Amino acid sequence: MLKLSFNGKIPALDNYVEVDCSPYYYLIPGEGSGNLVLGSDLTLTGKRKDLANQWKLVSLGKGYYEIRNRENKEKVFECASSSNELIISDFSGKDDQLWKIENSYNGLLKISNKQFPTRILSINTGLTEGSKVSFLNSGKSSYFGWKLKEVCEMVQSAYKPIFIPGTIEAEDYDNGCPNDAYFDKDDFNEGGKYRLNSGVDIENCTAGGFNVGWTRAGEWLSYTVTINKSANYQVSFYVASVLESAKAHLACDGVDLTGTVAIPNTAAYQKWDIVKRAVRLEAGKHQIQFFIDSDGLNLDKIVFEEIK
Repeated sequence: MLKLSFNGKIPALDNYVEVDCSPYYYLIPGEGSGNLVLGSDLTLTGKRKDLANQWKLVSLGKGYYEIRNRENKEKVFECASSSNELIISDFSGKDDQLWKIENSYNGLLKISNKQFPTRILSINTGLTEGSKVSFLNSGKSSYFGWKLKEVCEMVQSAYKPIFIPGTIEAEDYDNGCPNDAYFDKDDFNEGGKYRLNSGVDIENCTAGGFNVGWTRAGEWLSYTVTINKSANYQVSFYVASVLESAKAHLACDGVDLTGTVAIPNTAAYQKWDIVKRAVRLEAGKHQIQFFIDSDGLNLDKIVFEEIK
């Protein structure tokens, strides 16, 4: 909803406001999950929330675009003719600042320069923090793929109030953007229950309520909690698996609390067991994160009890 306020008399109806509603994007290399994006210093960075690491595509037609920086809208990608490098410069409209974006393979995009069409945007040093963008000089058969992911503007917040001591229900992870409130390797809720607008996989639980399932290594869930008292706590994970290799760990504000927790083979994904660990928690508002380190576990809930 757009709310307009007028000081005094409402102006004539032929007055109008131009509002730019086009989205901003992350540029994600290869098959990356989105944890690393192309930043304004032209290296890969995990600082996705920094406006300087977000980009706007201005369409020029026929698949060509300006790629403008969100923080400084006059700054664009440019292919430097003298050094054969990607640089950031002020927009002039020259062909070396225009980029063709076309489908490549597996949903990835090929990004090439208009003036130098064999120069394809690439990362040649591995998809790690600080890797610098470069060019792949190629014929038509070579490529390096990118993903464009629209910047999510939601503010992360608790889905339900959670207090410790107490219980975290697995399905009550935070409201918010993927990679902030949760990370799931696809955008589809496999179980089709409870929270259908999220990629987290939720199903009915035989113990009552719901559980998170179809888990894959690297996925995680975040919960905004209020810890009532600084103390040592016993943490009970209500889990199920049909594998011997399932593993997870618990963190608080990004700091590992438990180390690797081996999940037992319970012989069925709805046959529940309890795994316990002792942790130290400090009073206040915190982010508790549950990380899936190996495929194939179901999580019903996590219970925190103070150790007397």
